[in-house]
Amino acid sequence: MLRITLFVISFFCFPLIAQASSVTLQILGSGGPNDISGRASSGYLIWIDEESKIMIDAGSGTSLRFGEAGASMSDLAFIGISHLHTDHSIDLFSLIKRGYFSKRDTPLTIAGPSGNDHYVGFSTFVDNFLNSYDYLNYYEIDIKTIDASLPGKAQPVWSEGEIKVYSFAVEHADTPTLAYRIVTPKGDIVFMSDNNATAAGMDEFIKDANILVMHFPINEQEEESGQLFWHASPSKIGQVAQKAQPKLLVLSHFMDLSLNDKSNSLNKVEASYKGPIILANDLVKISL
Repeated sequence: MLRITLFVISFFCFPLIAQASSVTLQILGSGGPNDISGRASSGYLIWIDEESKIMIDAGSGTSLRFGEAGASMSDLAFIGISHLHTDHSIDLFSLIKRGYFSKRDTPLTIAGPSGNDHYVGFSTFVDNFLNSYDYLNYYEIDIKTIDASLPGKAQPVWSEGEIKVYSFAVEHADTPTLAYRIVTPKGDIVFMSDNNATAAGMDEFIKDANILVMHFPINEQEEESGQLFWHASPSKIGQVAQKAQPKLLVLSHFMDLSLNDKSNSLNKVEASYKGPIILANDLVKISL
């Protein structure tokens, strides 16, 4: 068993335990709030032994993609929300409603970031919505608010048997935001969400992931617009990935700024990162 108390000391010293037969990442939404290509907003599903077990982010359109993927709310055990922008969180409540029709009889754990002067904390965000609509209160929901003001520290969030989820606070302008690392016996998947790649300790959190998902919403020319306060540039993504050395880099969360200059932006990533890259599309599956 993984000793959580050892995690901060040595994140990567995980003992091998009985293997899950399969772990698959499925992209539910690879777009953003002003996507020009018909994609859903940010959302990712992890299948464990053919069950739709874990979801990271639930942006607009991901509830539709969840159904198209053949996923089941009766199997879903954990949803992690990176931050409260609508393109990452708004379909959470549609998914909760889906749970009623799945006849689930086990609690659903959902987690998200703490608040600040600009954003309410995750528990308040969820409670305010659920308390406004009694018809959503069908089954037990375990709401976890994760401290997003702890840069440089990975935090255990959820576990089920051999599957572990950890969070890490990243920098996304004034928006409390979490990255997530999913640890499985087959390998690890890291979701960096929206961030400007300046958080202390980030390199260690993402190091040696089997799959590293990084968001790719802007092009290299955005320095003057202030976007680099919110998002990492393509060249910065390449530098981060080269340090982390994932087995696979998945670029996702495209917006018009990156799609209109996709070839040049990809070249900027590849100038530093020499490993394999996949450009995400909705409903694509990637197996560990």
